[in-house]
Amino acid sequence: HDRLRHLSLLLRRIAVDFIGRSAISMQRDLYMWKLLLLAIPLQDPALADRDPYRRAAAVEALRQNRTAGATPAVLPLLADPHPRCRARAVSFLADLGDPPLLLRALRGAAPLVRAGVCRTLAESETPDVLPALLDRLADPSPEVRREAARALGRRGDRSAGKRLADAVRKDGDPLVRAYALE
Repeated sequence: HDRLRHLSLLLRRIAVDFIGRSAISMQRDLYMWKLLLLAIPLQDPALADRDPYRRAAAVEALRQNRTAGATPAVLPLLADPHPRCRARAVSFLADLGDPPLLLRALRGAAPLVRAGVCRTLAESETPDVLPALLDRLADPSPEVRREAARALGRRGDRSAGKRLADAVRKDGDPLVRAYALE
């Protein structure tokens, strides 16, 4: 059983590496590797691999295949120490088109994750998104406030006007003020 587990881990690493470096000329072989990767249980050690590039590649492979069942395995990567892993996890959640899941990621996540979620939520038409973005204008992180202001500007919702005007007058970060003006 232990030997099988190690073989399974090795196959996962090979598949993740291959998918991460795939090119158009390898589409036929890539399809087979993706099927292999997806056939392996989703408590995927590649998502917990010590190499952050392997973790990011594993999430990217799951994202490309729209593997919604992998969500519980990907959620912990929102708190990953490596920014590429966090960004891939946000992209994975964004591609699922599940704003409530993204809204949960705004609470307690690292600032770069919150900023990425704000960027993603700019395109959402879900009513719950507006209050969440407005709340992020008061976030302690300037990166998050910038992305919230930019997202609110892109959405073009008139009800955000007063809060954006407040940000223009009161925020200490010049980029937040600039994005709030857009």
